[in-house]
Amino acid sequence: MTSDLSAPLVIRSVRAMFRRCWRRLLAVHVAVSLVSVLLLAPLMTALLGWLVLASGDAALTDEDILFFVLSPRGALVFVLLASLQLTLGVLEQAAVIAVAADSRRNAPLGFLQVGRALLGRLFPVFRLSVRLVLKLCLLALPFLLLMAWIYHSALGEHDINYYLAYKP
Repeated sequence: MTSDLSAPLVIRSVRAMFRRCWRRLLAVHVAVSLVSVLLLAPLMTALLGWLVLASGDAALTDEDILFFVLSPRGALVFVLLASLQLTLGVLEQAAVIAVAADSRRNAPLGFLQVGRALLGRLFPVFRLSVRLVLKLCLLALPFLLLMAWIYHSALGEHDINYYLAYKP
C-alpha cells in the first residue's frame, strides 16, 4: 500500500525534473539520432550496394537478401549492425538517465561531459550488445527453423509471388 501512496509524489517529481531539463533530454535524443543516421545509414547503404554489385543483377529479391543474411558473412554483418543499433540505443538511455539524475544539481554536467563519459563506456556496451544479439539469435533459431520447415512443406513448390498472383 505504501507504493500506492507515493505514486503521485513520484509522478510530480518526474514532471518537475522533466520541466527542468527537457531541452537537454531533447538534445541528447537529437544527437544520438544524428549519430545513428550518420553512422548506420551509410553502412546499410554500402552493404546493400555491395550486395547488389556482388550479385550481378540490377535488383535483389527478398530471397536473395535472406540468403545473404543466412550466409556466414551476412550473419556477421547482421550481428554487427544490430549490435551497433542496440549500443546506440543503450547509450541514448544512459545519457537520458545521466541528464535526469544530474538535473538536481545546481551545476549540471555539460553536453560534452556527458558524451565523453558515455564514449568511455562504448566498447563494453558494444561487447554486451554483441553477446545479447547472439543470444537472441540462438534463442530464435529453433522457431525460425520450425517456420522454415512449415513454409517449405506448405508453400515450397512455388515462389511467394505465385501464391499472391494466383491464390490457389
